[in-house]
Amino acid sequence: MALAPGCAASADGGLAYFGRSTAQGCDFYRKLKSNGAVQGSAIGDVITGVAEGRFKVGIALDVIARQEITKGSPIKIAWPKSGAIAIYSPIAVLASTPNRNAAEALVDFVLSEPGQKAIAATGWQPIRTGLAGVPSPGGKQVEPDWAAAFRRQTELLREYRTIFGA
Repeated sequence: MALAPGCAASADGGLAYFGRSTAQGCDFYRKLKSNGAVQGSAIGDVITGVAEGRFKVGIALDVIARQEITKGSPIKIAWPKSGAIAIYSPIAVLASTPNRNAAEALVDFVLSEPGQKAIAATGWQPIRTGLAGVPSPGGKQVEPDWAAAFRRQTELLREYRTIFGA
């Protein structure tokens, strides 16, 4: 089971990576579909479906899978040898913010070592590497070319939707 791009940021990251890949392109999704893959709209649907045996495999965020394993879910994580797609959560200060100083202070904290350790304590992977006491990801990571994918976003979504539907 795969998540539908446009419904989940992680699925958008997958489409940005696979859809722009010269080795895979949207053929990755065609192969999934021809092997019986279905799409979902929530990570919980993927994890629950795999845990209940309705799906043999699923594509989901590792942090959510780890949380479910900790709660007793029978699922297992299989890290791709080529690398899992790194999805970062953006943070920004809007030009229209009424309290720029407070907003900038928040961003500064989130990006600081203590802020990154606080993020890691929730199970999410921090963007800073080498923090003491913070585990590294489960394996190699790859990143989409976000700028290039954004330029082709409409085209990639259209192609994906011709494969899996809206």
